[in-house]
Amino acid sequence: MNQEENRKFEALMRIADFNIKQFNERRDYSWKIAFGFWGAIIGSIAVISPYRDNISLWVIIPFGVLVMLVHVFWLFSVFDADQKDKKFAFEMRDRAIKMLNLNPPKDESDRGFLDDWSARFQFIVTLFLVVFASIVLMLPK
Repeated sequence: MNQEENRKFEALMRIADFNIKQFNERRDYSWKIAFGFWGAIIGSIAVISPYRDNISLWVIIPFGVLVMLVHVFWLFSVFDADQKDKKFAFEMRDRAIKMLNLNPPKDESDRGFLDDWSARFQFIVTLFLVVFASIVLMLPK
């Protein structure tokens, strides 16, 4: 490669690296938000439990659904941004690889929301905690 091609190769790899770092930082932040969210669900049991005789099922179920919808909205927004960063990073990496006259690996970045292990796990844990909190709050004292 000549000097110009070398600069272009390096620029493409820096762009790819930047986008993958964005993806990793967002994923780390997403997990911190999930832990806080789960702590709030567990904490709500302790706060609401003394008043559970005054709470009907018609309050608990819509609240649980609302909690799930908020978390799913959050997960979808993170997932969407993750997909964009990964797709762009892989595209830049592939361009750099092609400059070396090599074949880039197959791109697997176009997976669905529930195919992503992180989103699936966070969704399942949140669902479990909401159901658990609902059951605990419905039990008689």
